[in-house]
Amino acid sequence: MGIFNKNEGGLMDVIRCDEQDYLIWKWSPGGSAGTSRKENAIRKGSRISVKSGSVAVFVYNQGNGIEQEYLYGPVETKLDTLNLPILSNLLSLLYNGSAPYRAEVYFINLAKIIQVKFAVPFFDIYDSRYPEYGVPVAVRGAFNFHIPSGENGYKHFIELHRLDNFNIENFTEQVKYSVTSRVKSAVMNAPANYGVSMLHVEGLIGKIRDEVFNELESLFNAEYGVVLSAFEINAIELDKTSEGYSQLMYITRNQNNTRVRAKTEIDIQNMRDTQRINAEHYEDTLRRQREEDQYARHMNTQSNNFAAHQVNRQADIAYAAADSFASMGSAGDGCGSPMGMMAGMMMGEAMSQNMANAMNNAMNTQSMNGAVPPPIPNARYHIVINGQDAGEFDKQALSQMAIDGRINKNTLVWKQGMADWTAAGSVYELQDIFVNNVPPIP
Repeated sequence: MGIFNKNEGGLMDVIRCDEQDYLIWKWSPGGSAGTSRKENAIRKGSRISVKSGSVAVFVYNQGNGIEQEYLYGPVETKLDTLNLPILSNLLSLLYNGSAPYRAEVYFINLAKIIQVKFAVPFFDIYDSRYPEYGVPVAVRGAFNFHIPSGENGYKHFIELHRLDNFNIENFTEQVKYSVTSRVKSAVMNAPANYGVSMLHVEGLIGKIRDEVFNELESLFNAEYGVVLSAFEINAIELDKTSEGYSQLMYITRNQNNTRVRAKTEIDIQNMRDTQRINAEHYEDTLRRQREEDQYARHMNTQSNNFAAHQVNRQADIAYAAADSFASMGSAGDGCGSPMGMMAGMMMGEAMSQNMANAMNNAMNTQSMNGAVPPPIPNARYHIVINGQDAGEFDKQALSQMAIDGRINKNTLVWKQGMADWTAAGSVYELQDIFVNNVPPIP
């Protein structure tokens, strides 16, 4: 049964709609009187029944234009001037209350939701990077609409459409055309709008759906007087058998392979540079430590032998002074003057006394415990790297190696006095370098 029908078999004095599936339905009486048209004849005192979710529209064709009355369901009542005020203007046209008056009655189903499926046949879309290759694409979906239930809603719908020649099939085709044209435009522009390859347009269904729905929602209300209650795109289908699709897939695959190779090469080079920098840093650290160790040993040796060195220097000075005074005593006739010889002897005795005092002080200094502190012990450990003894290092060097990640708690170490190789983390003196020096995350 069609949604929009005329029923010629309705009772003359009861105006109602018994249709189950309709959007707009026109009532027609079963008989007529006077000269009125059959479908427009309504006798005074007729009754009307309007179901919930429907509205009855009375359309009067008067000389000065079209008049309309509305009865919003649910309602069941006798027609009179209280619920249809225009009747008071028509009573003068009646003869003894038996002559009919002309009015068309339309029932509008406000609860009816119309579901329409649509399909956009294959059309070509293009990738902005390769405009020479077009790929056919088709779109399928569905949408729902209904006439709004509010007074302003259905009145706006009636203003936009002539009820006397309204046809739901034609109306649906108009609405469907608006939908498909906007869907097609949105799909064609999607790659550029969303910055993706045309080959990935299938993954944009949700975004395209929301974009089209927002545009159609206002259009349906303004141009058609209906509410777009649902809109869905079920599929965006690329023709993967087309030549354009094959060409684009070939180009894209080659580009992806090139990009992956380039990235891999960069990653490898970065890894090599990091290893080289770490190795250089490690070698430089070891070099500085060796130099510092050598300097520390040199300074320790000088400190231990400082007193003896001082005595030697004082002895050299005393001898030089004695020789000088002796030369003064032998000046002149070569036999030496008494005064010069006496001065030389006195100076020699003084120098000898000074030397004796210096030597006594040096020996006393060396014999006194704590006068010259012994060097700070600096334990050195042998370590195993890659299964081999990598050499002997002090704690400072091992701490830097822990920072660089070259050793860890499980690295085997050994020093003089240890019975065997032991894990570094088990040596009490080395435990703090693994607690405080955690190597950075690469």
